Amino acid sequence: MRYSCFCVVFPVALLCCLNEPAAFSSAAAKAATSEIPRARAPKPKRKLRILLTNDDGFATPLVQSLFRALTDAGHSVLLCAPLGNQSGTGMSIRAFQPLDVGETGLADGQWYVDSTPATALLYGLDVLAPLEWGSSANDDATAAAAFSPDLVISGPNEGNNLGYLTSISGTVGAALMALLRGIPSIAVSTNDGNADDEAKADTAAAIAVRLVHSLITGVALRIPGKTALNVNIPLITEMDPTAYHFVQTRVGMRGNFDLQAFSSLAASPVAQALGVGVDEPGLSVTVPYGTGGFPEDADPKSEGNVILGGGDDPLVVTVSPLEGTFDVPKKKRQRLDLVDLDLAGSV
Repeated sequence: MRYSCFCVVFPVALLCCLNEPAAFSSAAAKAATSEIPRARAPKPKRKLRILLTNDDGFATPLVQSLFRALTDAGHSVLLCAPLGNQSGTGMSIRAFQPLDVGETGLADGQWYVDSTPATALLYGLDVLAPLEWGSSANDDATAAAAFSPDLVISGPNEGNNLGYLTSISGTVGAALMALLRGIPSIAVSTNDGNADDEAKADTAAAIAVRLVHSLITGVALRIPGKTALNVNIPLITEMDPTAYHFVQTRVGMRGNFDLQAFSSLAASPVAQALGVGVDEPGLSVTVPYGTGGFPEDADPKSEGNVILGGGDDPLVVTVSPLEGTFDVPKKKRQRLDLVDLDLAGSV
């Protein structure tokens, strides 16, 4: 029998707002993490060159608020973001194709690229950054490296990017592409997926700026080499950005939902709620996490367990270190001994 597959494309950010019921208390979450003391962010010790991008498109209130906040703080900010929504594209690129590129018209130093976040990021690094920060030789790799940004920020995303979902997030994908170029990077996401509220967008931006300023030292950023940061801001319930505090977490597995394929989308409650519950095969999601085949995540240090934990302290911002490749630590590599398996060969 031959089937047609019905594919529905809708913003991953919308799905990221499908939060599951709380299972961990915030007290347990705080006890399991390394809390960064709550305090006002210091004034930056130096001004940074910052390349800003996202995966929801250049015009979102969240990225525009962060652009203004960083500029107002004295940083030199260049925005190069997708023309429209590119949620769920991960680190995918569009190579060997002409790119539709232009100025956004919203502010100086803002450009759009009609492509994926990773492609927009690369265009910003290789073409726009040398022009913005001192060189007209944008086809010269040496010049591009000399005038690269001090920091790349991707986001804020409309919806959290937690656990296994970081691997498909365009927001995180752009940050990891910068990391592979050797540039410190931060992916920022917020629980407020419906981000038309500019006041909330300004609060999220101020929270992100506090973190950036806390990472600035006299000569470098306090981010370990070959490491990016995945930052998740909770639902904005307090407008004072200094009320929020940061905890160090790990990515873990737990996301907002499970991805699950259906022989008929009519059987998916979420697809039905989104108005796409047709009687055709397709991919949907199940809520809460763990109901669609993904493994349990019992680690209280996982960012998903902390940010979705609920309890009496909802003002927790998670900060999880990320690496840019699929390489594993030496201890894990040693568990697979090809010599013992009689599969070893020369490299």
